[in-house]
Amino acid sequence: MNETRNKMEKKIAFVLFATICAVVTEGVLVRAGEAFRCQCLKTVSQFINPKRLVDIDIINSGVHCKRVEVIVTLKSGHKVCVDPEAKWVKMIIERLLKK
Repeated sequence: MNETRNKMEKKIAFVLFATICAVVTEGVLVRAGEAFRCQCLKTVSQFINPKRLVDIDIINSGVHCKRVEVIVTLKSGHKVCVDPEAKWVKMIIERLLKK
């Protein structure tokens, strides 16, 4: 009886360990996949008033993506990919670099 219980506990421990490993590995793969691709599928070039912006992320081109990406966060919490070649975007970036 004791030997059967020992075997059952070992099986449960193994299944638990395997499940934890699978969950951890899945999370790492998802994060790695996000890091190695472009974040912006399309961009907008229409002017967005800088007063509506909370944050601006500039992601340089590299192995993850061929192009520079600019992602702005609005006060509403929405993130918008903007065209880095748009005149108003260039002006905002220039102002930030001067600070």
